[in-house]
Amino acid sequence: MSESMTTQRRNIRWEMMATVSALALCTAVYDAGQAQAADGNADRPTLWIELGAQSEQVSGFGDPLDVSFAPKVVSDGFTSPLGLQRALSQSFGGESTISFQPENSNWIFSASILYGRAGGHKATHEQTPGGSRHITIATPGGNHSGTGQLNFTRFSETRVSNSETHVVLDFQAGKDIGLGLFNGRGESIVNFGVRFAQFTSKQVLGMNADPDFYLPKPLTVENAKYHHTYAVASHMERSFRGLGPSVSWNASAPAVGNADNGEVALDWGVNASVLFGRQKVTGHHQTVATLFKSNELRKYHFTSHFQRSGSPDRARTVVVPNLGGFAGVSYAFPNAKLSLGYRADLFFGTMDGGIDTAKRENVGFYGPFASVSVGVGG
Repeated sequence: MSESMTTQRRNIRWEMMATVSALALCTAVYDAGQAQAADGNADRPTLWIELGAQSEQVSGFGDPLDVSFAPKVVSDGFTSPLGLQRALSQSFGGESTISFQPENSNWIFSASILYGRAGGHKATHEQTPGGSRHITIATPGGNHSGTGQLNFTRFSETRVSNSETHVVLDFQAGKDIGLGLFNGRGESIVNFGVRFAQFTSKQVLGMNADPDFYLPKPLTVENAKYHHTYAVASHMERSFRGLGPSVSWNASAPAVGNADNGEVALDWGVNASVLFGRQKVTGHHQTVATLFKSNELRKYHFTSHFQRSGSPDRARTVVVPNLGGFAGVSYAFPNAKLSLGYRADLFFGTMDGGIDTAKRENVGFYGPFASVSVGVGG
C-alpha cells in the first residue's frame, strides 16, 4: 500500500513539472514567431556564454560524533576531539551558463551548472614526556630503592578527514519584461524552469588516547597504578538528490557610460524552487574505553570496559524549499560583460545531519563571485 502511494506521489510530481516546462516552452515558441519585438534586440548577440567562479561559505553537512570521553581528555590537558570534527566551512565553486535569445524575440532560453567541492584533513598528536620515579621494593634482605626511567607517557591523537561536493543544474525559459525601463537600456527577466541539485559529504574519524596514565610518587610495589585507554573509529556518508520547478527574476539597471563604449550597471536577482528528492545517510561508528588497574609494578588488568557503536542506514523522500539571491555590478560592452557580486543560496531541510537518529539540516552556499560573459552571433 505504501509503495503504491509513494509511486503515485512521484508520478504526480513528474506530471506537474512536465506540465510547467511544456507550458513555458510552448508559450516561448509561440511568442518567438510574433513579428513584433523590441528594436533594442535587433543587434544583440543571440548566444551568450558565461564562465564564473565563487568563493563559498558552506553549512549543513552533518553533526560531529558525540565522543563521550571528550571532557575527560580536556580535563587532562589535551585538545577536545569535538572541535577537530568541525565540518568544512569553505568551498570553491565554478559555474557555466549558456543562454540563447532568438532574433525578434524577448524570450531567453538558458542552461547553467554550478559545481563545487572542498576537502580537508586535520590531525593532532599531543603527548607528555616520559619521566623517572624513585622506586622502593621490599625484599627479604631489606628495602631496596633507586631511580628508574619508566614508560608512563600520556597522549591523545585525533585524525579527521572531511569532504563535500555540490552540483546545481538549471534549465529555464524567461522573458524580458523590462523594455522601456531605465531609458530602454535596463533588463527585468522572469524565468521559469526546472532545477536539479545534488549534495554529498563524507567524514572519516579516528582517535586513540591514554590521557591519564598514573604512577604514584614515590612509587612502591604496593601502590596502585591505573590508566584509561580510548579508541574511536567513525565513517559517515550523507547525500541528497532532488528535482523540481523553479522561478527566478534577474534585473539590471545602467548607472554610468553607454552600451557602445562600455557601461557600468547594477545587477540583482532572486530565485526560488521546490525540490522533490531523497536524502540518505550511511556509516558506522565505534567507541571503546577501558580502565586498567594494577597493584603490581609492571602488571595490569582491566577492571571496566565501555563500548558504544552504531551503523546508521537511513533514506527517505523529502520536499526541500530553496531560496536565493544575488547583488552585484557589471561592466558591459555589446558583446562582452564582466560581473562581480555576492550571492547566496539556501536549501531548507536538505541533509540528514544526525548520527544515530535523523536530524534535518539546512544547506547553504554564500559568498563573492566573478564571471565573464561573451556574446556570439547577432
